[in-house]
Amino acid sequence: MQETDPQEQPMGTTEQAKLTFGSGGWVLLVAFIIAIGIIGWSISGLFMGMRPVGDGRTVDSYGFALENLGEERAFLVSSGQPRDFLQSIDDPEVMAADDVAHFNAQIRGKYLVSADRVIGVSIDGVHRAYPIRVMNAHEICNDMLADVPIVVTFSPLCDSAVVFNRTVDGRERAFGVSGLLLNSNLVMYEKTDDPVASPPGLWSQLLMKSISGSESGTALDPIPGVCITTWSEWKKAHPDTTVIKPDPESMRRYKSFSYMRYLANGRLDYPVRNAQEHADQAIGLMSPILVVSAAGQTRSIRLDQLTESDGAVTFQIGGAPVTVAKTGERSALVESDADVLTVPTAWFAWASMHPGSAADWLEPGS
Repeated sequence: MQETDPQEQPMGTTEQAKLTFGSGGWVLLVAFIIAIGIIGWSISGLFMGMRPVGDGRTVDSYGFALENLGEERAFLVSSGQPRDFLQSIDDPEVMAADDVAHFNAQIRGKYLVSADRVIGVSIDGVHRAYPIRVMNAHEICNDMLADVPIVVTFSPLCDSAVVFNRTVDGRERAFGVSGLLLNSNLVMYEKTDDPVASPPGLWSQLLMKSISGSESGTALDPIPGVCITTWSEWKKAHPDTTVIKPDPESMRRYKSFSYMRYLANGRLDYPVRNAQEHADQAIGLMSPILVVSAAGQTRSIRLDQLTESDGAVTFQIGGAPVTVAKTGERSALVESDADVLTVPTAWFAWASMHPGSAADWLEPGS
């Protein structure tokens, strides 16, 4: 649908200006859809004997263990949604890359097409793609890849993807969406059998550790080499890749969840540490960066300074080469033979969590 600006009305006329989709009506529409979704989710919970946990306003209402939270408490806020309003995907079904076209025909739609962004994960030569349109609506996927239990996490407000090994301190975990945000970034919690009797602690995606409860400070083990790229480029680089199938009950939600307008707007909707300091930098708050880390060194690559016509550009980090090929405005294919940690994210998000390394830019060949 083509968006048009409303016509200005002359002063003194009785006709009122109309609120159009392009002039801000989309904000009201999204708010209305979310409100209806929360109400419907709450009512269905009552019929099933459950109530949503979290009032959408106060952190204490979410039923998490908040001891040992420390300085992070000032920037931990409610997203406006209760716990598990966005349901994680657990043990997803997968299909081969060559089956995607047939699947699209089966559902008479376009679940995944060439230009769609995906989170690409590789472990021991086994590759899998997680479509962003799916992760927008779930944010967390508890999966197994190459016999490794992993949790794929995506924070739409930061456009950040990090994948972790779900085995922490010798015990396999499963994670859910807390409904809380830290510096506008995804906060997870560990799913337990009895969260009322034993309130779970919280885990931060970009801090990559537990931030509250008895395990506060416990680090997560990130999977190296993760990227956000286009489906066509990921499939070309890894023709034997699989891709997760959608949750059948969430198909309609996949069409309605998109954060590209939010990212293009460049405005923060939630509290962020040193937000004004980040805004004063030469780089935009939502500018896409790729954080790379190896051998104790952490640097960042500005995707807005690469072009698709550049082709593959090689960087050096901790003595290890990292090849980055820009595949879209907010996507890049990453290849490295070494165990190089790569985190695609928005500039403000990494700067608020890791201010010491955020502006340490990596130049080609350096």
